[in-house]
Amino acid sequence: MPGNTWTVPVGSQGPRLTYYGYIGVDCGVSDPINPRANTNYIDEVYPYSNVAGMCVYTATTNIVSRIATFASYGVAAVINVQPLLFGGTPLALLAGASTNWSTFLSTNAGWNLSNIAAIYVVDEPYLNGLSTSDFQAGVNIVKSSLPTIPAMFIESSANVSTMTVPTNIDYFGMDDFYIYGPTSSTWLTNYSTMVSKKSSPQQRIVMSMEGGVPSGDYPPFPYSYFQTTLPAYQSFILSHPEIVMATVYIWPGGVGNAANLGVRDCPQEIINMYSAFGKFMLGR
Repeated sequence: MPGNTWTVPVGSQGPRLTYYGYIGVDCGVSDPINPRANTNYIDEVYPYSNVAGMCVYTATTNIVSRIATFASYGVAAVINVQPLLFGGTPLALLAGASTNWSTFLSTNAGWNLSNIAAIYVVDEPYLNGLSTSDFQAGVNIVKSSLPTIPAMFIESSANVSTMTVPTNIDYFGMDDFYIYGPTSSTWLTNYSTMVSKKSSPQQRIVMSMEGGVPSGDYPPFPYSYFQTTLPAYQSFILSHPEIVMATVYIWPGGVGNAANLGVRDCPQEIINMYSAFGKFMLGR
């Protein structure tokens, strides 16, 4: 690790971003690199985040207490419900999607909606072959029962030029990895294209940030990589008010690929960078 690590001032100007947090915080993933008994990592991320990723795999899963645990740390949940609505290859609306959703709602009738930041409807829908009609149908199922909770998705940067954003989606963004921050001409073009796909003026953008070392999918990142990427993300977010949320992929290792390292698996210097970044963005 280089001797000079990047830091940001932790001022008291107030929040510079509405939401900031990490993917995989409560997804039942036991970090294979740095294991612990409890797979809910909220106690590790709450000091420098106010949203965190939570996963649901079955319609009968009760997450009332899990949401309450997040709330006890001052963190709202971004709940990934894709397995209840979509499946298969290519991805398609499940025949039982409406029934699954009704079961899920009745199972969680006691949840506190004020502690939910967004419902993550589907991940990379167009990359995974989901049709526009099935996508719209899935979003309709969610929004018909939770009209005040933002519905959200992230698409691969490779597919933003051809994607259609449902009008009742509230937040969306794109992911792109090993890019040294949002600075390349290709990334900037893809970002502009993505924003142009807004189907409603009220829609807001999610910045999907890199975190950890996804060595299972990409060449291992040099740790100096983060000294380049974090300042670039900071500058871009501060100059783009359409961005409502930034999410970091990933916190625990093992999410998405067993070989992936999360931010928590990096040296303390890297964790400190992300801590300072989150505190700066949230005005803590």
